[in-house]
Amino acid sequence: MLTSDSSVKGAGDYDAFLDDILGRNLNDFCRVVLDTLQFPILVVEQNARIVDCNLTAAHFLASDRKLVLNHRPGEVLHCIHSNDVAEGCGKGAACINCTIRACVNQSLNNQCSMQQKVLFEMAGNDGEPRTIEFLVRTSPLEYASHKYVLLVMEDLSTVRSILE
Repeated sequence: MLTSDSSVKGAGDYDAFLDDILGRNLNDFCRVVLDTLQFPILVVEQNARIVDCNLTAAHFLASDRKLVLNHRPGEVLHCIHSNDVAEGCGKGAACINCTIRACVNQSLNNQCSMQQKVLFEMAGNDGEPRTIEFLVRTSPLEYASHKYVLLVMEDLSTVRSILE
């Protein structure tokens, strides 16, 4: 375990920070960190249901975190295939080739991180299909004997516009 050397300049600041974090609820601190990140992050469980998300994901997908939870990614991303069958996202014929689903499953089943570029077809606000290029990253996460996956999606068109 790392400890701070109080003789180092600024070490008292770290000690105060650590005492503050440990004296409060560490979950609150983790929530603030997660919500501060400026890219959508979803936490999905084995059946691909979203159990948590950061504020960026909530605003990108629905404006309210409660509207995102307990849904599958294709449902909240408005995937053009999410309503192909009555069972919804992940159950239609097109879902077999879904890169997002494949990355989530690889991370769950093989306990490995994945990174893939995906052209995602979604229904636009006008109901017309549109394509967004995402960089999808997944990482396995185990907490309280349950397996989850962190699903991070970066809109590559936004990244490109920043770099230009």
